Amino acid sequence: RLTPNDLDKFVKFHNVRLLRPTPQPFSHAICRPDHYPVGLLSIESHDGETECIHSHSREVVATANLKIPLSAATVLELTGQQYLHGYMNHRFGNSHKSHQLVARARQFSSFILVIGNMTDGSTLDPKDAIIVQNKDELLIPLMLDELPTAKEFKDAVKS
Repeated sequence: RLTPNDLDKFVKFHNVRLLRPTPQPFSHAICRPDHYPVGLLSIESHDGETECIHSHSREVVATANLKIPLSAATVLELTGQQYLHGYMNHRFGNSHKSHQLVARARQFSSFILVIGNMTDGSTLDPKDAIIVQNKDELLIPLMLDELPTAKEFKDAVKS
């Protein structure tokens, strides 16, 4: 009998053979250049067992630094490499996986996690922020929307 895990294994196997570059686990060290990592950021799926999702990733050549307005008078400007990630969730039957953003800090280390919406190519509108420090583990559930199938979309447009 086929299970959702069988479909995941099938898709991962064929993605490695067909896609270049292959999808990689979404698990990234948080660190300053030439320093030891202070934490880890990952997106994990959970359906009885927990594992990192595999995403497509590409470095984006930024034309400007990323700006985060903190108040009317203060704008934080971030430099460094920027990446764009894409994830395609496969579903088998009525099975649904839950996903969560996981931030972990190392002992005696800290970083700030900012979550928000991109308003344009170089500005992030912050919605929430938190300091992750000293072996903290932060789990944020993600609410993902599925794209409708072609038939569902066509039916929705007709009505």
